[in-house]
Amino acid sequence: MVSILNSFITTSQPTPASAGQSVNLFKVGQLLTINIQQTDNQKITFSVGSQTLTASTKEAMIHTGQVQVKVAQTHPSVVLKIVQAPQATTPQAQQSLQSAYRQFMPNQTGIAQAFQQITLLQNLPPSILGSVNQLLEQVLKASQPLSGNALKQNIIQSGLFLESKLKLGDVNTLNKDLKAQLLSLKQQVESLAVKSPSPQLAQLLNHSTQAINRLTFQQLQLFETPFIMGLDMPFNLSDSENSDHIEFRRNTDRPEKSWEVLLDIHLPLGQMTAKMTLNDQDEIRCLLWTDSEVLASHIRANLPRLEDQLATGGLNLEQVQLVQTKPHRTQNTTQVALIDIHI
Repeated sequence: MVSILNSFITTSQPTPASAGQSVNLFKVGQLLTINIQQTDNQKITFSVGSQTLTASTKEAMIHTGQVQVKVAQTHPSVVLKIVQAPQATTPQAQQSLQSAYRQFMPNQTGIAQAFQQITLLQNLPPSILGSVNQLLEQVLKASQPLSGNALKQNIIQSGLFLESKLKLGDVNTLNKDLKAQLLSLKQQVESLAVKSPSPQLAQLLNHSTQAINRLTFQQLQLFETPFIMGLDMPFNLSDSENSDHIEFRRNTDRPEKSWEVLLDIHLPLGQMTAKMTLNDQDEIRCLLWTDSEVLASHIRANLPRLEDQLATGGLNLEQVQLVQTKPHRTQNTTQVALIDIHI
């Protein structure tokens, strides 16, 4: 399971399509509505009024369309920050959220658990087996390394943004979107179960429904707390099934602003937690923790190698250290109003 924390803040450095266009366009503290016309990796093209500009950004997932931004600075370069729209906190919205939580929470299961149960199903009809195998291959493929780009693609295809893709007309990626595939599979199973009902189809329908409910539940959490993104991302590092955790968080409540990445992972030698911090000076600090003495000895022996690899990668390394205290996660809980009815 992977949990992603996101502050939804983007820093961009616009440069006009022709020189001199942005001299009087931006003022510090100004709120503007820009129209993002095109995105290409970390480059975007957007318009403000009649002006068209280009910018660089560190944000991984920016979609085309209108976005509200705040001008953070104008010299030596222009820096814009995306302003996240406030979430609805009306009683009606809260009531709808609570009702949806009560609907989806009881009948959900983790994505990895759901697909593990699906792999155990036997004697499925040949007409549905191809769709099942294709979905299992995409979700549980073990050959793909957990690189930064793979993580980004898995988040985009996680199913949390299906409705956003449909709204933006981004239909070209739906064949890899997890929720879209699950909904398609569920529709096929329901249609086939009407013609040829069987216990296997009933179980497949139940497991796919629980997985869809899990994604919907996580979408509700994302709506309620947009700075926290929780999702299940199955991947294989060993034959055993473990729940690993990764989160990205931005610290803004300290004088020195920083980004942090925290990783909890189960390795063959034991559990390890790694925390990497990137400050405003682009300095990286890396803390490692484990409760396994065997793994701790292995880490100590390889610390110089890790330092060399980070330095070779062009990173400005401040510190790499094995620590005694485990770095803590951000706690995320969902409160649901329960109704106790006595008859």
